[in-house]
Amino acid sequence: MKVVSDTSPIIAFSILRKLHILKALFERITIPQAVYDELCEGEPFQPVEWIDVQRINDRSRYNMLRPDLDHGESEAIVPYFEKGMELLLVDDGEARKAAESFGMKIMGTGGLFLLAKQQGLIDSLRTEIDKLEKEGQFRLSDSVRYILPQAAGE
Repeated sequence: MKVVSDTSPIIAFSILRKLHILKALFERITIPQAVYDELCEGEPFQPVEWIDVQRINDRSRYNMLRPDLDHGESEAIVPYFEKGMELLLVDDGEARKAAESFGMKIMGTGGLFLLAKQQGLIDSLRTEIDKLEKEGQFRLSDSVRYILPQAAGE
């Protein structure tokens, strides 16, 4: 499956030191240059060979998205069309709405934890979400916090 990611799912798995789960789920992930730049802000992001950094070409689509979305989110949507991606990894609500309006298939960090649980890559979805929220870097809505563990059988 051809996957493009925004910044937040990669940061979430990186914080937990479980970036390898994304590799196990998708083998390769594409990120646009703006997402790579965001990942490198603050603590340096250690590039991995299975994350491909690519520049976008469709500046008109990017410019159309920019008024409502940040650089990384705008650039993450563009390769879906440019490169024939099949899945966008994104958490931000406005970015998700924009992607859905284009008919894109999306998945957020919560969905990634659910998929990881279903594939036996983590023992407890609830534990991973709690750890991530404890770090103060991530917050799921109460409804999603309730639904995801149920869907995972926890």
